[in-house]
Amino acid sequence: YEESNFKRLSLTKEEKRAERRRRNAASGVAVDDLGTFDDFSHLYDVAKRSNEAEADPAEEKMRALRQYMNSIEQRGGGNGKKGRKRSADEDAPQRTRDDRTAKLARRSAAKASAEAEGDDADGFGGGGSGGLPEEDSVELSLPLRGHSAHPKPLVSVFELAAISPPKGGLDDPADIAADVLAVGVASDYPQVGSVEKTTLYFAIANAGNWTNPHSFIYDPHLQIDTDFNGWVDHELASCSNGGLLKDDLTKSAFVDDVFLSILIRVPRDERGIADAGFLNVFPPDRYDTVPFNNRVMVLPVPAKMLGLSESKTDFDFRVLSLGAEQYGYPEIDRTSMIRYDITEPVVHTAFGIDGTVMHDSNEPVGIAVDRRLARSKNVRPAVMIMHHMNTDAHKVDLVELKLDTDDVDGDGLVDVNELALYGDLTTTDTPLNTDTDKDGATDADELAAGTDPKDPNSVFLLKPNVRTTSLGPELKWSSVADKSYLVQRTPALGQAFETVSGPIPATPPLNTFVDKTAPLGQGFFYRILKP
Repeated sequence: YEESNFKRLSLTKEEKRAERRRRNAASGVAVDDLGTFDDFSHLYDVAKRSNEAEADPAEEKMRALRQYMNSIEQRGGGNGKKGRKRSADEDAPQRTRDDRTAKLARRSAAKASAEAEGDDADGFGGGGSGGLPEEDSVELSLPLRGHSAHPKPLVSVFELAAISPPKGGLDDPADIAADVLAVGVASDYPQVGSVEKTTLYFAIANAGNWTNPHSFIYDPHLQIDTDFNGWVDHELASCSNGGLLKDDLTKSAFVDDVFLSILIRVPRDERGIADAGFLNVFPPDRYDTVPFNNRVMVLPVPAKMLGLSESKTDFDFRVLSLGAEQYGYPEIDRTSMIRYDITEPVVHTAFGIDGTVMHDSNEPVGIAVDRRLARSKNVRPAVMIMHHMNTDAHKVDLVELKLDTDDVDGDGLVDVNELALYGDLTTTDTPLNTDTDKDGATDADELAAGTDPKDPNSVFLLKPNVRTTSLGPELKWSSVADKSYLVQRTPALGQAFETVSGPIPATPPLNTFVDKTAPLGQGFFYRILKP
C-alpha cells in the first residue's frame, strides 16, 4: 500500500501493465458485437432455466443487449496505483440506484439452487422478480431450492447496489478473479436502532475465483467518501490476521488462515489499519465461510468506525478492484459512487444468524422492503443473494422486487403468498384451480380467507346445519383471527344478494349470527363474505 512499492516496479512489470491496459482498452464492447453477451444474457432471462422451449438465440442476445445498454452505467478508468488519495470527481455521486438495477427476468423468483444448473461461466446463477403487496413495509420470504452437501451451508443477503458486466479481454485467472459482477450493501440499523451499534455489510461477487482473499492475491478496495468532497476517506479490504498484526498487507510470509475485514484510513499515515470484523462475518472456529477458492465475499464494518453518527448517517462508496501483485496491481474494475444511508435501507436483510446478513441456506431467506422509501427515492428495490458453498456456476442470484404490482405472473395470487406456498412463481398449475389440501377450497380462496391451504381442517366454511330460532335463522361459519365478515342473503339463486349485517369481527374458531330481519315463513340462501 506504500507509494514506494510501485516505484520499484521493474521495466518488465511496467510493460506487462501497459500491455494489459492496451488490451482492456481495445476490448470495448461494440453495440453490434452480440457475441460478447453470450455468457451474461441469462442474467436477464432465467426463462432459459425453465421447462419452456428456448427462444431464438440471436433474438435472445439482442434483447439482452438492449436491456444491458439501458441498465448498466459506463465506468471510468484509473491509474491503478495504491497508497494515495483518488479523486471521485469523474464518478459523480448517484442519489439513486435505479439505473444500476438490472432489468431482471420477469418469469421466475429467486431460483436459488444449492447445486449448479447449466454452465454459467460468469458465476451468476439466475435472477427473477416478484411483486409486492400495497403496503408501506412488506416482509416476505425468498425460498431457496436444492440441497447442499456442506453440513452448514450459508447464504448472505443484501440490497443490490450495482451490477457490472464481465470484462472482455481478460485471460489471466488473477485478473478474472478481480472482475466485479455485483455489489450489495446492508445495514442492521432498523434492528438495533442506534448508529453506535450499527454494522454495515458490503458484498462483492466476481467473475472468477481467487485462491485466497489476501491483498497480494486479490486486492479489492471498497472505497468510502463520508464527507462528499470527492476524495476517499476510508478503504475496506480483506487481509489475514497475520498481516494485520504485522501492519503489512503485502508480504506472503505474514499470511495465516484467519481472514479479516480491515479498515484503512486514507491517507494511511493518519491512522494505519484497523480490524473491522471477520471476513464473511463469522470466525473460522464457528462457521466455515469458504474464504479460499471462492468468488464472493462479505466485508463488515461498524458504522462508528467510519465516523458516522445520529447526525451523519450517509456516505458514498464504490468498489475498485485491482489485479495481482505480479502484474503491478493493475486496475481491473471499478463501479461508480453509490450513495447509501444506514438508517434508511430500502431492503432490510439482517434477519439471519445472530441478526446478521448470513442465513442458513436450508431455510427460506427473510427480508423486509420499505415501499414508501423506495418510492420516495425513486428506486426499484432488488435483492442480491450470494451462495458461499455453491459450485462456481451458481454463486449469485439477483431478484427484482416490483412496486407496481403484487402479482408479477398474473395468476391471480399475490406473489408473497405464492412464494410461501409453492416456493416459486412458476408452478405448473395455477393457484386458482389448485387445492393442495383437498378440502374443497382453492389455495387462492384459502389465502384470501386467511386459512391454511395445506391443512384440510382449516377452511372458510358456512356450516350446513342452520338452526331456526325465535329471533331468526342462526348461521355459523369457521373464522380466522383479525378478519371481519358480512352476511348476505337472497330468496332465490337467480336474484341479487342483499347485505343484512355490518362488519362482524371474527371470533375464532367459529362465528355465530342470527338474522333477525328475515321474514317469518320464508326461506333464504345465505353467503358469508370477507370484505
